[in-house]
Amino acid sequence: MTSSDRKLMRIHNMSMRELVKRISAAGLKNDFIALPETEELWNRTPSELRGYLVRTLYERREPWRLRGAPAPRSDQNYFDHWLAGRDRDFPELRPGYKLPPDKSEEDDDGEDDAGPPPPGP
Repeated sequence: MTSSDRKLMRIHNMSMRELVKRISAAGLKNDFIALPETEELWNRTPSELRGYLVRTLYERREPWRLRGAPAPRSDQNYFDHWLAGRDRDFPELRPGYKLPPDKSEEDDDGEDDAGPPPPGP
C-alpha cells in the first residue's frame, strides 16, 4: 500500500467534523477546493444539500459556515445542522422555494397613491 493509498483511506475514514475542520483550517496554504477532503465531503453530502455546499464552498469561499458541533456527532446531525443553516442563510436553495410576492402587487388597490393628501379638518 502506497502512502497516497493510506492517505485516501485515512480521509475516507474521517468523520464529517474532521473533514469540515480540515477544509476550513485558517492556516491552509492550498485552495481547499482541490483537497481530497473536499471531494470526500461532496461524495457524502445528500443531493438536496449539494447546492448549499457549492454556494458555501465555491461561490462564497466560506467553509467555516459548515462548522458546527451537533451532539451526538454523526453525519446525520451535521446534515441537519446544514439544513438549518441553508434555510436561514440561503432560503432560495430550499426545494420548492417560491419567491415572496412583489410589494408593488400587494399595494395595488387601484388608487393613485401619488395624489395630494386629503383636506384636513
